Amino acid sequence: MTAADRLRAEGREEGRAEGEARGEARGRATALIEQLTLKFGRLPDSVEQAIRDGGLEQLKVWAARVLTASSLDDVLAREGAARGRERRPINSGPKPRRSS
Repeated sequence: MTAADRLRAEGREEGRAEGEARGEARGRATALIEQLTLKFGRLPDSVEQAIRDGGLEQLKVWAARVLTASSLDDVLAREGAARGRERRPINSGPKPRRSS
């Protein structure tokens, strides 16, 4: 096997692995959207898009949260509380300003 043949084989394998990961993420996103819709009703388009854009690890976190969440915001809250920051839902806008 030549060096060129090895490189082509490696490229094919990398492409296959990336395709499998994208397919897994798409499947998880679809399942999560279905679960959230059954539990909370129709989802805002922005939430559906955020889920479809989510990475595999984030989708796993959200999928686990759907089991115990009492609101959509509970599922989609960002991870800031553990570092001392306020947890805000993914679909929320800028943090409201407090009047003095």
